[in-house]
Amino acid sequence: MKVKVALQNLRTGDWSWFEFPTNLEMVKQKLNARSGDELIVVDSELIGIPEYTSLREIQQFAEKMEEFPRQYLECLEQWVSFYGGIQGFSREFELDDWTIVETSSDEDFGSIMFYDFQAIKIPTELENYFDFEAYGRDCCLNSNNFFATDNYYVFQ
Repeated sequence: MKVKVALQNLRTGDWSWFEFPTNLEMVKQKLNARSGDELIVVDSELIGIPEYTSLREIQQFAEKMEEFPRQYLECLEQWVSFYGGIQGFSREFELDDWTIVETSSDEDFGSIMFYDFQAIKIPTELENYFDFEAYGRDCCLNSNNFFATDNYYVFQ
């Protein structure tokens, strides 16, 4: 995945869109940047890239995005927020640290937690009376590192 960022040279006012990862010298050249010029992020296609993020940090983030699984892109903004921005995400994120359940309802999530993860034990004769929706909702509410998107429930 390419990370699209609009950068501006504060000294000259020149700005342009760039797709990272890219050649940083080419970026500086296109913006007529000299040593010591401030380049700021004026826009991006991804929330979580602050105005004064360095080119090196954007480059590191974009390199990490190249190996990021496309099916989880809808989770990306939540993860960036969880890690406190692209710097923390680039430094600390490992997909293997997260459990991703493909579902869109509390009831399905509760059922998966019960049957697949065996997170709770219930006598067989009571399974028909168990409220999977309430259990799934409670799992979400009681988890510290949890978020949901339209298609995924994600937790550590």
